[in-house]
Amino acid sequence: MFLPVAEQPSDPAALTDDVATYLRRIRAEINAETQLRRLQDPEIARQEAEIERAWAAVAPPGATGPTDTMLLHRTEQVAMIDVHVPTEGRPGVRHVKRLIRKLSFWYFSYVVGQINTFHNVVGRYLRSLQERIEGLEEVMSTGDRTSLMGPIAEPGPPTVSVLTDVVAGPHRVAVLSCGSGELVDALNAGGCSVYGVDGDANRILPGVSRGLDLRSDDPVSHLMSLSPGSVDAVVLQGFIEVLSPERIQHLLLLLKERMTQSGVVAVAATDPAQRTSIERDLLAGRGAAPATWAYLIERMGGRVTMVPVSGDRVPEVIVARFD
Repeated sequence: MFLPVAEQPSDPAALTDDVATYLRRIRAEINAETQLRRLQDPEIARQEAEIERAWAAVAPPGATGPTDTMLLHRTEQVAMIDVHVPTEGRPGVRHVKRLIRKLSFWYFSYVVGQINTFHNVVGRYLRSLQERIEGLEEVMSTGDRTSLMGPIAEPGPPTVSVLTDVVAGPHRVAVLSCGSGELVDALNAGGCSVYGVDGDANRILPGVSRGLDLRSDDPVSHLMSLSPGSVDAVVLQGFIEVLSPERIQHLLLLLKERMTQSGVVAVAATDPAQRTSIERDLLAGRGAAPATWAYLIERMGGRVTMVPVSGDRVPEVIVARFD
């Protein structure tokens, strides 16, 4: 909105408030006109429903919100079958289509009514299942707790030095999770073909700006997407501190399937016994000490070597090979 010079307010804040009020009024007028047009022409509502169904069919999961919530919402949107089939076309064809729709409307209306009732019951059941699952997740604390305590600190220089020695050589290395890329940078300087993955897109920005191959993705999901034998070495750090024992076992199974024969797994895990009081409360039942990692790997047939680290929060690096 451009006011005449004589009416221009001298206070910038007043001008901002005036523009905001104008925009709110315009939006309200548009919404009111839209509702009026919908009431006057039922064809508009039908066309809007068709557009929503078309969008639901082609939009990728997560395009408009959390995947689970969005997919459930789409299920409810597309569950209702519209008995009013389109009759657009050339004048002669249009009249024939309208005649057929009138003659068959009573039959299809009866059948579609029963289908819509069934879809409604299924949609309500799915909604109740989602609510129950969310309740179980809350009670069992299976969600991501990093939102309560912030990101897990990256290993310090002593641990980075040990990890670099462990996987040194012309290997294809994946660092999960990579953080800002300090370890990726060190391995890259040592001649490895290395990349990093981290679930926090903001944490990888400093490393990306330095030209490192850092990718934003969930580390476990990324590992699942790899083909067997696609990496020679995997470094686990950071995100492993919030994994339950069951998820740690699942992660180790994935590593056995995705790595090359005699590939190296290096685990930089802290000792839960050395956590602060806040970490103990928020991460209760999550993570495992280096000795526990070694025990789980050996139970799965792996060979373990413990490399001590001095002067860092990681007491030992677990080096494992699955033959």
